[in-house]
Amino acid sequence: MLKSLVLVLAMVFILWDWYETRRMSVKIRYLTKPMATALIWLGLVLHLPTLSWPVWLFVVGLALGLAGDVFLMFRGESFFKAGLASFFLGHIAYVIGFFVSGSVQSGVLALLIVLLPIAILVFFYRIIISKVEGSLKMPVIAYSLVINLMLYMALLNIFRPEWGVTATILSIIGSALFVLSDSLLAYDKFARPPGPPRDELWVMITYHLAQISIAAAVVLRFAS
Repeated sequence: MLKSLVLVLAMVFILWDWYETRRMSVKIRYLTKPMATALIWLGLVLHLPTLSWPVWLFVVGLALGLAGDVFLMFRGESFFKAGLASFFLGHIAYVIGFFVSGSVQSGVLALLIVLLPIAILVFFYRIIISKVEGSLKMPVIAYSLVINLMLYMALLNIFRPEWGVTATILSIIGSALFVLSDSLLAYDKFARPPGPPRDELWVMITYHLAQISIAAAVVLRFAS
């Protein structure tokens, strides 16, 4: 009963946050934005039988995402850096979680797959990072490296039999959506031409779907 209630509430707050994002209702989103992520986190915890070492990493990673959500609600470079740091550490937790949750069975193909995140990273640099100035440039470069590393670790689940087909697909979708969401956010902040106020809706849609997909993948991997 509690698990179902949490999932329903999570969907309610996610959809509510999308609605308020579209309306640019800043004050209401002080409630909806962190609550959506907090309920995804609670749903993950409730659906896991135990907090073993790899599972704990994913739980901590999502919690750090919640902290990042809170920091990014406030304006100013210091809050942006704090949010960036929170998500950076969260992605590190995801990277380690993927790494320790199964052994890769095909070394050659695993090396070939790295070409995809490298291509994304090069594109990201040309379009966005090259336009970042001042003290934010190195943190943004470091962040782009770690999020593409997370995508690579998720792609390696293809060669980790322990993950299974559905969990692997969900982990890859979630990681790819994370890259897309953060790319949209970075483009809006650093590379978008002057014009009307930016629309965060697609940033939030891809972000929430990313967290849901990764959480669902972790449940399928460890709760079975």
